[in-house]
Amino acid sequence: PLYKTDINRDGVFNAQDVTKAGELMSDPNRVIRLPACPAPELLIVSPIEPIDIVPPLAINDLKLTGTYPNGQAGLNWRAPYEDNNDPTSGAVASYDLRYQIKSPITDSSWSRAVQVADKPAPRAPGTVEIYFLSNLIPGQTYYVAIKSQDSAGNISALSNNLLVTIPEPLIVEPIVS
Repeated sequence: PLYKTDINRDGVFNAQDVTKAGELMSDPNRVIRLPACPAPELLIVSPIEPIDIVPPLAINDLKLTGTYPNGQAGLNWRAPYEDNNDPTSGAVASYDLRYQIKSPITDSSWSRAVQVADKPAPRAPGTVEIYFLSNLIPGQTYYVAIKSQDSAGNISALSNNLLVTIPEPLIVEPIVS
């Protein structure tokens, strides 16, 4: 026998709702008639795509690799998995790297921080990502943080903050003899 627990208002249900002798019917194009319905009609069975609600794990190893008087700061971090810490989930879809002056970036200040336009494309999970943040002002101190997003649009929590100070260029006075 066929059992159905819920039919939507259009009279359509999905394959996960129907069992036959305890087994899931998996044919996405199967048309079946439910004789138990008060007004039996033909229904199209279609599979449900699983919904991804698991965000990537927050990047907690954002590091400064160097600062340069030309207004650059070298950064690195380890690429996270798409779904929390699940090694079968693959790479994240994108990064959102931001910076601001005066105070650390928090969840409440995230939207006001300057978003970096030329972010790197994510690589395989566990890979060390290397990025040079450019156009920073020598002598200025910045706070830098990052979030990642998976292919379903789930966004990670905020990373650790980096404190970055760009050095002033060295001015070398000529030696007069």
